[in-house]
Amino acid sequence: MATKSPRKISKHLRTPWPYRPLGPVWHFAALALLLCASGCTTVLSESAKRAAESRNSSDFITDAQIGTSLFSALAQKDTALAMDVNIDVWEQRVLLTGTVADARTRNEVAQSVRADKRVLKVYDEIQIVSAEELARRRASVAKRDANKKEGLERFASDYWIETKITGQLLSTRDVSSVNLRWRSVRNTVYVLGRAQSADEHRKAMEAIRAVDGVAQLKSFVEIKKYP
Repeated sequence: MATKSPRKISKHLRTPWPYRPLGPVWHFAALALLLCASGCTTVLSESAKRAAESRNSSDFITDAQIGTSLFSALAQKDTALAMDVNIDVWEQRVLLTGTVADARTRNEVAQSVRADKRVLKVYDEIQIVSAEELARRRASVAKRDANKKEGLERFASDYWIETKITGQLLSTRDVSSVNLRWRSVRNTVYVLGRAQSADEHRKAMEAIRAVDGVAQLKSFVEIKKYP
């Protein structure tokens, strides 16, 4: 009797959840959620993640639209700049992180975000670095994206810090990481989102601080207010 070959498992099913957006990936996923047909795998995946969030539907859609339009504007201005700057949105509050080579560029990015009437608040945490460091950071991103793990320098550890934070928050009891967005830039971690209580926020921050490599932590997480 002929044996059946093992079924191939979809890469989407092998991909570990939770949702931790990184750079443009989240913006395109959000756009796909709005535009893709109901049978699309991306829609099904994003819908499941959305169901676990505390944001209401209107906030989710508006945040996705803001993130997509801001990222598109950056990419049209300068494709390299779109790689240098991270844009995260939660309930129309925008967190800007990443690195640029001068204050003028940083101010231009922040001003363009503030010009969007949908944005309620902007946290400008973009760091200014030397042109040499900026070039090295871009090169490290290219290496990472090509799955080349050799020769990682200090700034390249930001990606691994973010990855370790994902696991740390997943294993922390009474913390819903799906309502948080985090970035590590030069070993400083920035967190955006909403906690259901002050206790949940405290536990999440303690978990992040416990991650090896985190030198500084800045929280822009708001605590949910109950009537």
